Amino acid sequence: MSLIQKMGIVFAVSLLIAFAARAEPVKLGALTISDQMARATVTGQKNAGAFLTLENSGAEDQLIGASSPVSARMEVHEMKMEGNVMQMRQIDALTIPSKGKVNLAPGGYHLMFIDLKEPLKAGDVVDIQLKFKKAGTVNAKFPVQAAKPMAH
Repeated sequence: MSLIQKMGIVFAVSLLIAFAARAEPVKLGALTISDQMARATVTGQKNAGAFLTLENSGAEDQLIGASSPVSARMEVHEMKMEGNVMQMRQIDALTIPSKGKVNLAPGGYHLMFIDLKEPLKAGDVVDIQLKFKKAGTVNAKFPVQAAKPMAH
């Protein structure tokens, strides 16, 4: 087998893995939930983050909670700089503006698993129920991905 053929096979397998790790977008009324992912953990780690994109084609709504069978509870969190210190805190609601989009991503808004029942392993998929003030609740699949190293 030639080097080009081997490289083609590696590329094809890489694409399959990348697409397999992506969750299907979920619709709930005017809301679209996409780009879902959760971070893998190590043994003994009790908290972890989950991330997604919320797009709203209708009237303003709010993400007011989340839950998952893999943790005792979940919280909606915000990270922001206050002076020279990065602060993380729970928030009661995250507004999704009318005709707008909100990204929950590392270093910003995110969902936090609190008191995990077992480690989250890369390649697994966890269920999370998202609760919105107006749209109601919806279940979404979150593929677990390995944590990327922090930049120096």
